[in-house]
Amino acid sequence: MRLQKTQLFVVSSALGTYLEFLDYTLFAYASKIIAHKLLPPSEHALTYTWLIFAAGFFCRVLGTLVFGALGDRKGGKTALLWSMLLMAGSTTAIGLIPDYSEASWLAPCLLLFFRSLQSFAVSPEYSGAATYLSKLDLLKDRYSFTTSITVAVAGFGMLSGGYWMSTMIEGFAIEAIPGWRWRLPFIASGIVVGLAATLIRISMTDDKGAGVQKEGMLAPFHLLWKRQARESICCIGLVGLIGLMTYTLNGYFANFLHQERSYELGLALAMTSKHTLVLCLAILVSGYFADKWAPTLILRGTASLITLLSWPIFYLISYGDQTQVSLGLMLFSILLGLFSGPLPGVLARTFAHTYRYTGSSLAYNVGMSIFGGFTPVLMITLGSFNNFAPGALISAYAAFVMLFLVEQMPEDHQVNQGSSKPSFSASVEAP
Repeated sequence: MRLQKTQLFVVSSALGTYLEFLDYTLFAYASKIIAHKLLPPSEHALTYTWLIFAAGFFCRVLGTLVFGALGDRKGGKTALLWSMLLMAGSTTAIGLIPDYSEASWLAPCLLLFFRSLQSFAVSPEYSGAATYLSKLDLLKDRYSFTTSITVAVAGFGMLSGGYWMSTMIEGFAIEAIPGWRWRLPFIASGIVVGLAATLIRISMTDDKGAGVQKEGMLAPFHLLWKRQARESICCIGLVGLIGLMTYTLNGYFANFLHQERSYELGLALAMTSKHTLVLCLAILVSGYFADKWAPTLILRGTASLITLLSWPIFYLISYGDQTQVSLGLMLFSILLGLFSGPLPGVLARTFAHTYRYTGSSLAYNVGMSIFGGFTPVLMITLGSFNNFAPGALISAYAAFVMLFLVEQMPEDHQVNQGSSKPSFSASVEAP
């Protein structure tokens, strides 16, 4: 019965990640419609729409402090249940916002509020499953593979979101799109996915008991910074490589192919997105082998491959024919997937039980906010000087990760022997 509930929880966690990236893709595909319908008429309306979207990055960090403390003090079941309720509710609400022509400035204000609320709520989703399973010592022999599933479904969220929204608005001019067509995906996904995941999470086993007992919302953060500040910074750096590569793949390459290689925009977007399934497969393969070997061995080996192959990949994308460009994008996706697979488990098991939700969630959300949020602008700026400059940055940063950051992580050989705690856990658990 306990195993069955654990498997159901993994499904609910995967649904949370799926909903996060489904909404991200729905918003991206409908951004011009949202700008036209919900914002005041302006030639900069699309820019303002993306600024509203970007505001979510800051709310993720705030959500980390709240949900991390809630998970460490009240238990992961409470934190993840509230996370799903708020995330599903805000996704549905975006589809219900009245047009600017009907509500005036209330429409963009509501968009900013619900988009920020959704980003606030999603903060514990990425690392929540890994942390919950590690604290209850569940699925020890398949821990990395199981937690990698919740990351891999992000790709399916992007694929289904893009297909759903593009199907709903295909053949319509922006001004002529019926309101229900672009609103329905937001409303339906929030209700259906949110309801399914919420019902499953209600039945979860409560992991309360090992968390911080000291009063105060910031108590877990204070303990984290006092005892494992170095590990926190290193984990933020590890996530930074994922942020750098993810937003290079999804944000920079399509723009480069369209602007510099004169590819039609639709073709450029299709070429960068069709390798999502390869990315998902690489994540699962990496998670599987992380259970066979030390997860840090996977991270170190993949970082070394990124260091060596970034330059050839950027050469293929910059100067190759369409087949060679596709090969470069596929190799880049594989490397990103291999590095992403073991990371949720590594983040969770790096931190002591008493503040594990706070530590793992903070590392992921700060790393993605800093590196992910600025990557497209940074890469476009570097690419304006030299086509190889973005690749050189990724190569250099991967070398830094390989030589310095991974070395600070627990080798975690105990994982393969049945222990869920990191090698230095004894030194940080004591009050």
